[in-house]
Amino acid sequence: DRAIPLANSSVDVILSITGRVNRDEFARILKPEGLVLAAVAAPDDLAELRGLVLGERAEKDRSGRVTESLRPRFALESSVRHAVMLDLDHNTLSDLLAATYRGQRHSQRDAIEGVERLQVTSSRELLLLRRIEN
Repeated sequence: DRAIPLANSSVDVILSITGRVNRDEFARILKPEGLVLAAVAAPDDLAELRGLVLGERAEKDRSGRVTESLRPRFALESSVRHAVMLDLDHNTLSDLLAATYRGQRHSQRDAIEGVERLQVTSSRELLLLRRIEN
């Protein structure tokens, strides 16, 4: 991936919110015993919207993929899930869908036509990982 424009061993904590993780760059810029706090979409995040738009509520384990991608240079210290139910009106649903790559497809936008309100799960897994000295 790309280089992070920071000096070696100059950072105590990295915060990654639904973004890519770069194991080697994170290890390079973090001080020994430095931490990564990563927030990733939980399997049930936006499940109701996916069900409406795609016809299925497929759930993906992103936290496992992130944890594995950071090994062996980082070890998972803790993981916690946070979820809330949101009551969204049609305009907010349209905005939310537009913020996803699927929202650019006409068939996806058409799927929410006529939907006045929808209860949607917003869910994140918060992963705390510690840098391991090699």
